[in-house]
Amino acid sequence: MRASTPILLSLLATPRAPVADLVATLRERTGAAHVRLESLPTMRRLLADDLTPAEYGLILARMAAVVLPLDAWLAAHAQDPLRLARPRTPLLLGDLEALAEVPEPPAAGVPAMLARLATPAQRAGAVYVLEGSSLGGQVILRHLLARFGEPARGCAAYFDPNGVDRGRVWRDVLARLRTVSGLAHAEVVDGALAVFEAMHAAMRADGDGASTAAVRRGGCPFARLARLFGR
Repeated sequence: MRASTPILLSLLATPRAPVADLVATLRERTGAAHVRLESLPTMRRLLADDLTPAEYGLILARMAAVVLPLDAWLAAHAQDPLRLARPRTPLLLGDLEALAEVPEPPAAGVPAMLARLATPAQRAGAVYVLEGSSLGGQVILRHLLARFGEPARGCAAYFDPNGVDRGRVWRDVLARLRTVSGLAHAEVVDGALAVFEAMHAAMRADGDGASTAAVRRGGCPFARLARLFGR
């Protein structure tokens, strides 16, 4: 027994490998997907100086093709340890109604996305993406207000879902990701990537941006949109 004591002490004294920080892993593994999404021509149009009300409505409708089914899927798993602070569906539908626009049907990539959101860990990745997008949404909201004036608030609630609580909500998401036990890091990352990839596919649909889609559809009520924005 005495001979084994130094060995036991040496094992106890050996430092354990540090546990990888899930938030840092998410940022590293999803960074490229985030950049690819924001680099799409359709997404860049949201911050364009010549963005039109018609384009904005069509871009929002295209986002809804992913966000609405995703929001419903997350709401159906209300027992998950990570959940959205506020549902996105009422906000997005309210914005579209104000724009006299309708959401597009669920995007082609939605079934594959939902199949990759089968576990609480994977859905935690989706929550990370949606709540994180509200931070970038502040940039979009400020641009819409600068471009169209105060009336833009009436059709941009989706980009500021948590209002003055946005910082607290985001900090809570990060804290939960770091402290909730049993979240497999690889699954959380895969769930986040599933959302980014579905949104990327939807926003690059047809590869020609929202303005060409407006011409093809021909039904976008530009006059009503223009009156809403005073332009």
